[in-house]
Amino acid sequence: MGAAVPWYAQRYSLASRNIRLIAWMLRFVARCRRAKTGSGNLTQEELWNAEKVVTRMIQSETFGEERWKNKAHLKIKRSADGLLVVEAKLVNSEDERNYKFPILLPH
Repeated sequence: MGAAVPWYAQRYSLASRNIRLIAWMLRFVARCRRAKTGSGNLTQEELWNAEKVVTRMIQSETFGEERWKNKAHLKIKRSADGLLVVEAKLVNSEDERNYKFPILLPH
């Protein structure tokens, strides 16, 4: 028997399709709340927010609160976006923040 397919890969197998779907759902929710939202194509900011939402959901299912705290060999912390990031050895370098604090993803 094969491994169970995660929820985020059941309907669409491509990550980009899942992110676009979540972005459209987030726009719909924002419109229902009468918040100012764009019309037409999705913006880069909407896609980036959807990607962060999907990443947070995957991290919470995969790692949970206790499981990521038990990874003693890694310095893991929560970023301002709510994402789990790993503190790399290059913290004091002049590189970009995403390079110094890569997002923790399951294997």
